[in-house]
Amino acid sequence: MEGATLGLRYGLEIFRRQNLVPREIRLVGGGAKSGIWRQICADVFGCPVVCPMNKEAGAMGAALQAVWCAERAAGNAAGLGEITDAFIQLDETTRTRPDASAARVYDEVYAGYIRLNNAMAGCQGV
Repeated sequence: MEGATLGLRYGLEIFRRQNLVPREIRLVGGGAKSGIWRQICADVFGCPVVCPMNKEAGAMGAALQAVWCAERAAGNAAGLGEITDAFIQLDETTRTRPDASAARVYDEVYAGYIRLNNAMAGCQGV
């Protein structure tokens, strides 16, 4: 679980370098059912995580995209945030906040992960 979460943080760091800093992360999928994984995510990402009530994330995402497109086609400038606020309900029982001491440890682990990734990037063949 930790290795997969470090890989997700790698992607999140790319957003952060573009000044796109999340206030929270919304977790979906089978792993999101695990309180342990939600805590690992909160600690590794350094921000709260929460799951939506609707468990059909792919279908919901497609529906939200369709609403956004229909709004644009109708000349309405509704932002994606407005649309998601109107249609996404969060399961507050899943909200998990980072533990500061664990987050510091994961920051160190993540630094090692990056060093290893960079070292492996220089490998020629396997």
